[in-house]
Amino acid sequence: MEPQNKTIAIADKDTSLTDLIDAVAKRIGFEVRKMTVGIGTKPQDVASFVQGIVPDMVLLAENYGTISTAPEGLKYPDLKQGEGIDALVEIRGRVYTGPVYMISANPQHEEQALAQGANGYMPITSDIKKLSEFLESSMR
Repeated sequence: MEPQNKTIAIADKDTSLTDLIDAVAKRIGFEVRKMTVGIGTKPQDVASFVQGIVPDMVLLAENYGTISTAPEGLKYPDLKQGEGIDALVEIRGRVYTGPVYMISANPQHEEQALAQGANGYMPITSDIKKLSEFLESSMR
């Protein structure tokens, strides 16, 4: 396949997921830039990362510090949820008009993300074919 010369910016807390996306995206000809986010990451930092790259697509973690596999009812009072939504607002506020897809195994803020300008959610999968199909179709 011919290189697409398109860039994907990924801001996520899960480096194994970003490494997988990176490998699949490069295989189909996309360049990838990654930012690891965490509890202390500010929305402005993520927006500056995106602004500095001017990517063709952004993949953005919905939550930075929450543990989506935590037993139901277990609370983490020191962790904010939906930090990616704040980053999305900041990214859109800086006039980025390209597609932004949220990343979450268990979307908790989908309605809010879509209202703030997200194009949808990227399915978290280790299925390389499905991931490749998502990336290719989202870049059209």
